[in-house]
Amino acid sequence: MVLPERSSITAADDKGLTMELAAKLGIPCPETLLPSSIAEVDAGVEKLGMPCVVKLRRGSGSAGVLIAHTAAEVAEFVEARQDKSDWLILQAYRPGALVGVAAVCQQGRLIASQSFRAEDRHLIGGSVPYVTSADGPKISERIAAIVEALHWEGPLDFDFLEAEGGELLLIELNPRFSGTTILPYRIGLDMPRMLVDCAFGRTANPNTANVSAGQRFRTGLEYELIWWGRDHIRRTFELVANWLNPSVLYIPRWSDSALLFGQVRSAAKAIVRFHRSGG
Repeated sequence: MVLPERSSITAADDKGLTMELAAKLGIPCPETLLPSSIAEVDAGVEKLGMPCVVKLRRGSGSAGVLIAHTAAEVAEFVEARQDKSDWLILQAYRPGALVGVAAVCQQGRLIASQSFRAEDRHLIGGSVPYVTSADGPKISERIAAIVEALHWEGPLDFDFLEAEGGELLLIELNPRFSGTTILPYRIGLDMPRMLVDCAFGRTANPNTANVSAGQRFRTGLEYELIWWGRDHIRRTFELVANWLNPSVLYIPRWSDSALLFGQVRSAAKAIVRFHRSGG
């Protein structure tokens, strides 16, 4: 396996370098290995044990990520994805809930962020149908340290793992708007607008998110349908209960026709995919 020169890649672009930076800052992460050869992959798998997580360093939205349960699965992943323009990461697998953080930054300063917690049973690739808002002062401290170290300007998407016992581990960082950016928007944090204000030299006004910790959200009808379709017998009750519960907030504002139309269209596509796959 031939690897590219590191000088062409920044820590925000490469998940492996992100883990190295986090370790230097004292931010807890799962045990992470950065193999540079097939032999190092084999040694890493033996060291971490099974299951373990194998991922591409520059994948996104769960693309290029495998929770491997056997060494053969790791070997197959490596064989199928050897690429001179990408590297591999091996991480120890830790069960727990995913905590995603949408953030926007200016010249190494964290302007605003919002955390959302997703249960493992709700994950469908890089998307999730239901989340709860998370109160994260500890998270804010950690992402602010990374933002300052990178002197970052723009959006960032953090993923943490809330492991058993409440331990909070950074698992990756993506240099883009989070897929949950629509959630802060729903509760009054317009992060794209903040970034536009920064670009034009205006003072970005983060406001205050009008939400309490533990507030539950339905993120999108299309995600609900995909999640439900994978086990509709056992998941119908939860699906209907969330639809009927007025305290569970649905993301699109009914007055925002563009957002509403976009999700209705995505939901229709999800239904078509579901029927074509035979359920």
